[in-house]
Amino acid sequence: MSEGLWLTILTMNQLLQQCADFLTENEWHFECAPDPCRLNTSFEGEHARWQVVVVCDEDGDSLKFVSKFPSKVKRALIPKASELVLRINNQIKFGSLHLDLDDGNIFFVTELFAADKSADTEDIKHLIASNLCILDRHYDTLMKVIHGGMSPKRALALAEGKKAEPKHQSRFNMN
Repeated sequence: MSEGLWLTILTMNQLLQQCADFLTENEWHFECAPDPCRLNTSFEGEHARWQVVVVCDEDGDSLKFVSKFPSKVKRALIPKASELVLRINNQIKFGSLHLDLDDGNIFFVTELFAADKSADTEDIKHLIASNLCILDRHYDTLMKVIHGGMSPKRALALAEGKKAEPKHQSRFNMN
């Protein structure tokens, strides 16, 4: 470990240090950002590679795990993507999707609050695993809407294994 990296780790707050220890123990490569409240890393899921930032707030009692979706939303599709993000957020229990309406970037954020400024390994594991699993699970759904032109409702229905509502044709016509 380089001396500069070691000094950065020494200045980290306790929560971020615990996260860095967890990542190291699990042989997960990460870099300390110039900001002592941030780590940069990445993750390769089943569908894509995510850029990830781990951020601790200034008070040292909150740790955020932020994954950046690997594809941007075109300006014309922001309304559809916004609807999809809202629908997905209504289904998940931990974390939330965020869509930047200005540049089309999508992020998934999970957060751990630790009033005593400390967390155990299971808390950190849950923070990270929940984030990556949820975003990876919704990858296809997001791609169907932002690049495939599918409606958010239909994309979610397909993801949930539901058949899309059939378009009924009437047997007879009313005059």
